[in-house]
Parts: sequence; structure tokens; C-alpha cells
Amino acid sequence: MRNYARLACLTKKSAVLYAISQAQQKRCSSVDTDTIKQAPSISIADSKLALDAVLCLLDNLRQKAAETTWTIIRSAYREFSTNEGAEGTKLWLSRSLSLNSVYHGEQSISAVDWMEHKVSLGNVRKKEGCDGRWIVCKTR
Repeated sequence: MRNYARLACLTKKSAVLYAISQAQQKRCSSVDTDTIKQAPSISIADSKLALDAVLCLLDNLRQKAAETTWTIIRSAYREFSTNEGAEGTKLWLSRSLSLNSVYHGEQSISAVDWMEHKVSLGNVRKKEGCDGRWIVCKTR
């Protein structure tokens, strides 16, 4: 469906933790106590490592989706504003491009920083005389 804002919501850390907890509850309720006793115990360190692995995979998925989203956004818009009055645009870009990392923001990037990076790639350029305005450079 290419609903990248929805993907960003579904792959947030809180959504993933909720899904995991629901799956564990469902699995435990359908398994008898003998099976639970025979299951290998997982240490807290292993559990954290497993969660980190899942979150790493999600971040990679989100980054791949962001590149596809950027291609679509880049073809649809001529310019963007990320100045003081454009909080809605910055929030929309952040959500659509999954700029907030699932690692508690440790690897998050702001919409302005994203645009700065895209300047170096030739995807956008700063609009002359307007602070916080970006001109989209179309693909050729």
C-alpha cells in the first residue's frame, strides 16, 4: 500500500514491544504447564540481545522504506519549509521518512538534518534569501 507513515507507527518500539507481549501471552495461554517447564530459560542478557536484534532489523527496514518514501516525496513536491512556522511539515517529514529511531531516539535525525544530508547528495538545495526553505532538485 506504500503507507509509510503507517509503517512508521507500526514499527515504533512501543508497538513492537506490545506485539511481542501479546504474542507471549497468547502462546503461554495455549501451552500446558509441562511444556513451559521444559522450555529453555532465557537470561535477561539474551532477552535484551534478542530485542536489540529485532530493533536493529526494524531500523534497517525503516531506512529502506525512507529511501523509497523520499523518492516519492521528491517527485511530488517542488519545495519544503523547515523554518520556525513549519512544525507540521517537519513532523510530517519525520513521520513519513521514519526519522525517529526505535532505539529511544539515539539514532534519530531531525528533518532539517535530513535535508542538510540531501543537499550533499544533490537532492535538494537551500532556497536563496529564505531561511529554512528547500528547493527539490528533480531526478534526471
